[in-house]
Amino acid sequence: MNGDGVDDALAPVEMLDGNSFSSLWFIWLATVDQPEQLVHPVAASRSCGDFINEVTAVPGGIEITETRRTIFDADHSCAEGGTWEETRTIAVEQFGEDKIWLPVQTSPERGYGGVCNEELPGDVMPFDEPYYLAPTMQAKEEFTSGEIRGISIAGLEDQGTEGGEPGGWRLYNVVETDDSVERCIWLPIH
Repeated sequence: MNGDGVDDALAPVEMLDGNSFSSLWFIWLATVDQPEQLVHPVAASRSCGDFINEVTAVPGGIEITETRRTIFDADHSCAEGGTWEETRTIAVEQFGEDKIWLPVQTSPERGYGGVCNEELPGDVMPFDEPYYLAPTMQAKEEFTSGEIRGISIAGLEDQGTEGGEPGGWRLYNVVETDDSVERCIWLPIH
């Protein structure tokens, strides 16, 4: 995952509670002393929610194929699952003076590599400013002119990823020029 030639791992942490389940997938980097777990999960499966179909090791990262359940699937039973199919490639990169490893989505578009909330209908805000691959000022990137249509808040305004955003940051979906959503990004709240 980090290009050091030593195999790393992706593993689910699972919770069962009666008929419900939740599975968060975390990256574990091999280090000299012991494996190091990244804080941000890169994928999630849950009852009546998103489902991870396949995880594959690829050069420079992992490929995650998932089916997302969105508000557009409200008429489907939990057994039918969601309808938003997505395949993402995730790698890790170091950021900041402390050289913290964070997940980064490298394909189909560059963005945040952790779990993103579903796309919700609503206003698409035009956007062409710098964005962030992770909730840290050192993860700054730039869009090229005309690359995207705009951004929309990822999830409800009071929701972040997995129960809360880091203070001072908000997660956004990126709406591509063809109206698809293939990545999300972080923006500081001013």
